[in-house]
Amino acid sequence: MRRCPRVATFLVSGMAAVKGGHVSERPELYGRPWRDSERWRALLSGEACDLCGDHKPPEVVVIAEMGASRLTTEEGAPFRGYCCLVLNRHAVELHDLEQEEAALLMDDMRRTSRALQEVTGAVKINVDIHGNTMPHLHAHFLPRYVGDPYEEGPIDFRRARDTAEFTYGPEVLRRFVEDLRTAIGAD
Repeated sequence: MRRCPRVATFLVSGMAAVKGGHVSERPELYGRPWRDSERWRALLSGEACDLCGDHKPPEVVVIAEMGASRLTTEEGAPFRGYCCLVLNRHAVELHDLEQEEAALLMDDMRRTSRALQEVTGAVKINVDIHGNTMPHLHAHFLPRYVGDPYEEGPIDFRRARDTAEFTYGPEVLRRFVEDLRTAIGAD
């Protein structure tokens, strides 16, 4: 399997990092990429893909290099246990993957889900794959807890950013990352 030499290892709150604010605060960059056919073409091809860039915001932590992807999180995660698995090379859809790479990615997802549930004690692990604003294959791992603010529906990332109880401090993040690395390694 060939790896993209420029793969970045970041996602911030499930969205591509944007200097100066969250994706929803910068619609000129990510708001409606489908409406700009030139921009959408550049994103699809990887030419303008922020996840294939050679930069990584300092707040993003690579938890593990896995078979086909990298598992990341950040201190400013919107809620406890949030992680993002980013494919190592540029691909947009699951059907863009060859059988071997797809199997490796599914195993990365399985290992992440199991380790995350073990470490967080979550009652459910949601896994979301969208790519609507950043068409580079990545999966959001969203641990769900009894009494979480979204107990009756999907997590609203815009609202989650304002929920202080889910923000990590440096020490809590360090322990979470260490525990998750150990759990992933034990699988």
